[in-house]
Amino acid sequence: MLSVDRASTTYTYDDANRLEASEDASGTTAYSFDANGNQQVVEAPDGGRTTYGWDYENQMVLTVLPTGARVTSQYNASNRRVYTEE
Repeated sequence: MLSVDRASTTYTYDDANRLEASEDASGTTAYSFDANGNQQVVEAPDGGRTTYGWDYENQMVLTVLPTGARVTSQYNASNRRVYTEE
């Protein structure tokens, strides 16, 4: 695929058709998933790593940014996100 600046990006998918990697001029970004198919880790070409935590209902409850900052989320009985805190 070509971007606006005509740079090429290559995408790789796993057997479950989930994005496994994307590669462009800046390098490769890798994606991994847990057993439920939830995105678990994104590793950027610069070494930055974002991790995600999920609860038993597959709701994202934690994001750890490359800076180490933690973002937590809470959900109501209707499974709607009602609170996020960094």
